[in-house]
Amino acid sequence: MKTNSERLAARLPPLTPARLFNPSVHVARQASPTLYSGTVRIRDAESDEALGWISKHEFEDVPVVTTTTNIDEKVIVEFNDTTPDSAFGLHIIGDDVSLKWIGVVGVDFPMTNASVSSVLRTYPVPAGSPAQPQTFPSGFYTHVESHIWTFDLPKRELTATWVNSDYSSVPLYFYVAKDANLLFVANVAQAPYPRLTRVYIFLDQL
Repeated sequence: MKTNSERLAARLPPLTPARLFNPSVHVARQASPTLYSGTVRIRDAESDEALGWISKHEFEDVPVVTTTTNIDEKVIVEFNDTTPDSAFGLHIIGDDVSLKWIGVVGVDFPMTNASVSSVLRTYPVPAGSPAQPQTFPSGFYTHVESHIWTFDLPKRELTATWVNSDYSSVPLYFYVAKDANLLFVANVAQAPYPRLTRVYIFLDQL
């Protein structure tokens, strides 16, 4: 008998409903990104002393990121974080300038590289992409990466990883100079930097 009405008329139990899915099969669900916002605090890597925040002001006429101890000069950023291993960009909010991302300048950084380079405001470069050439409003030309950041939620620490042209990755280490510029190196063990202060970077959530 093909229908439940026919089966019921014959005093038979109704048909078992057809299953639309197999309950033993589990489809992985993509994690929804979490939006974070706040200011970016700088702390001395050795003493854990708070040294200030990333500033909303640039260094002279180039978009180099500087630090400040003035609470009124803190820049506010936001980012979407999906997983601890997914890179993202630090997006500057509440600012009129076109350079809305906090990135880094360079080309390739072998693990033996001991040179110091700059953190700067930049245009976006996709996560996982090697450095892209960019010309800034001042005419300054260089290669940059922006979506390099990862977030350790329990520590609230922001870390960064550079992607070379061969897609190898190199962790970055941050320093603050005497002029308050924020800098980085690709190999902290290669040489001492007596005029620079090694720092860690954290999110102070609003």
